[in-house]
Amino acid sequence: MDARTDAELVRAYLKDSDETALNQLIQRYLKPVYNFLLRSGCRPSEADDLAQDTFVKAWLKLKTYDQTRNFKTWIFTIAKNTFLDTFKKKQPLLFSDLEDKDSGKEFLDDVADDMPLPDQIMQSAEAAKVLENVLQTLSPKSRMVMQLHYAEGLTLAESAEILKEPVDTVKSRHRRALLKLRETLGEKP
Repeated sequence: MDARTDAELVRAYLKDSDETALNQLIQRYLKPVYNFLLRSGCRPSEADDLAQDTFVKAWLKLKTYDQTRNFKTWIFTIAKNTFLDTFKKKQPLLFSDLEDKDSGKEFLDDVADDMPLPDQIMQSAEAAKVLENVLQTLSPKSRMVMQLHYAEGLTLAESAEILKEPVDTVKSRHRRALLKLRETLGEKP
């Protein structure tokens, strides 16, 4: 794996047309962007298409990329906007829509633990289903804050930059979402 930073890879591609630098950036962020889109409510095929669209848009706009900004937040901003543009016209996605009706496979069938025991599998699947149901009760913006912060490991400030909202707004959404999750799951704040 290339040890160069994102900024170095961007410069190498822009200055020297270094295709390996661009490929390295794509390899570095394709899976996290795909996972972000999947957790935002896309079906796997939609997340795949939107991830590709995200990187095509990034490639087309790379010359206008402000290299003083964090590349990770820039690429996630493009992914978020691609997601919102695509699903703006659609009806809300229901949890039941995440089931693959052709194979009879449910969305949570892909949740895996390292060498789990059968009772752990049942408990884990039930907990994941409960958590997913609770997350679906949050507003889309609150869900995105939670996904960016917990699933993608971004800070709340980076999440605010991606969502193009004030940091205090994102912090407030984060806090309210945590309180709602705790309340729904029966924990005391």
